[in-house]
Amino acid sequence: MHPADLLARPDLWLLLSAIPSALAARNAVRSFKLNLVAGASFFFAGWITTELALQHVALQAAWVALWIALGALRVWTGWVGLAVFAVGWVSLFRLHQRGHLAVFATKSAFHTVGLPHETLVRGRLPLLHAANPFWHRHSKVRRLRHRVLFQGDGYTLRADVFHRRDLPQGAPVLVYAHGGGWVLGYKKHQGLPLLTRMAAAGWVCVSVDYRLSPLATFPDHLIDVKRGVAWAREHAHEWGGDPRFLAICGNSAGAHLASLTALTPGQKVYQPGFEAADTHVDALVGLYGVYDLTNRFGHWPGDGIKPLWEKLVAKKTREEAPALYRAASPVDQVSRHAPPTLLIHGTNDTLAPTEESRRFAHALRAVSDQPVLLAEIDGAQHAFDIFHSVRGRYAVDAIAHFLTLMRDRAERARDVGGAT
Repeated sequence: MHPADLLARPDLWLLLSAIPSALAARNAVRSFKLNLVAGASFFFAGWITTELALQHVALQAAWVALWIALGALRVWTGWVGLAVFAVGWVSLFRLHQRGHLAVFATKSAFHTVGLPHETLVRGRLPLLHAANPFWHRHSKVRRLRHRVLFQGDGYTLRADVFHRRDLPQGAPVLVYAHGGGWVLGYKKHQGLPLLTRMAAAGWVCVSVDYRLSPLATFPDHLIDVKRGVAWAREHAHEWGGDPRFLAICGNSAGAHLASLTALTPGQKVYQPGFEAADTHVDALVGLYGVYDLTNRFGHWPGDGIKPLWEKLVAKKTREEAPALYRAASPVDQVSRHAPPTLLIHGTNDTLAPTEESRRFAHALRAVSDQPVLLAEIDGAQHAFDIFHSVRGRYAVDAIAHFLTLMRDRAERARDVGGAT
């Protein structure tokens, strides 16, 4: 068919555009979990479609209305295209509805360890967030960008600070490490719903930079996150912060680094030049993290992240440096001194297997007396909390509730200790 003829066939345009839309909905409902490269190719479409299902329906409906207005339904092919779109819309609406199941996953995580969860309630996204899921501003919150936390050795590390404009005193502190597979990512775009929410609730939140591979070689990334913790502890008072309670959170690779930070406080090998700095944390939150670099449990299909770490991050193979890979695995660093921990992972994650969080939670529970919570979010893809979505909102609610409980518990323990 000549291109000019195709332009005159709105029915074909409707049919041809319906096919990729239907495939995207199918991928979102049940993503393909292959090797890391193949999984990444399905991730983006599944991520955007799953978390913005209703927005997809609205945009597609406008697209369909355009071609119908141009006469697409005058022939049978246009009706087929409309039917394919309609099937996809049913799937997308069900995806949106499944998002509300996240409240049961988060409540179950608290119930399992005997923590109260009454404040975790089912609700709707505010209209502003539904219309613009990338809107992260809050009238009570001020964001200070690119504060230098370290400069030397040929590189500079910076942090963004989120705090209440009225600078309430005694504010607990939250440090955040962004994701990006240790090779990309930036603090500017990640964790914003959580950081804004916590800052509005009276926390001082510090989102930190760290060096990225291939220029950085592990444990450079971990050293830098620990620098961020030390810097936050030293400077939080400038915005009303009280580092007597300091928590750390990270997503994806950032969850890996946050977990290692929480499990290796004060280890001098990871604090060159700031060995005496206090880098302990009082609570840990990990979102869809990587917790075993050896793949001893076979969670990763194919080679998983092995080529990434061997070529870009560690620059040594597992066979050449088994001790390095064990040291880099949070599952190997668990101890009875581990802080209270909340792990959140989606069941439809194509980039980091859900089993990573399950195994890490099991290892922590085996040795730690502190509460270890695991919430598996039904249908959620990797990075589901990056913007405002139904699942993302429930995850942020759970994190805020967990951190508040742990802060309150720590304050009560201090009061009892002071009284005695």
